[in-house]
Amino acid sequence: ERGAWPNGLELDGFADLRQMLLDQREQFMKNFTAKLMSYALGRRIEYYDQPSVRRIVSNAEAEGYSWSSVVIGIVESPGFLMRARTAE
Repeated sequence: ERGAWPNGLELDGFADLRQMLLDQREQFMKNFTAKLMSYALGRRIEYYDQPSVRRIVSNAEAEGYSWSSVVIGIVESPGFLMRARTAE
């Protein structure tokens, strides 16, 4: 399947999509981490969460961008550890 991104980049199938994601791995991981962290926190990511996101991505890079390093980084982040608990 052919497609085009809003920035004009054209993709022709899964191989092109995969290559584009590999070429922009750091940006992909920043976005993925922010979205997963938002889900884990149950709220939007705020400006004060950005240092945690950058730290998580940096640590993940050192570990080959493993998914487990991202998840561990999120659950060890200050935002996750200090999140408000809801009554059951």
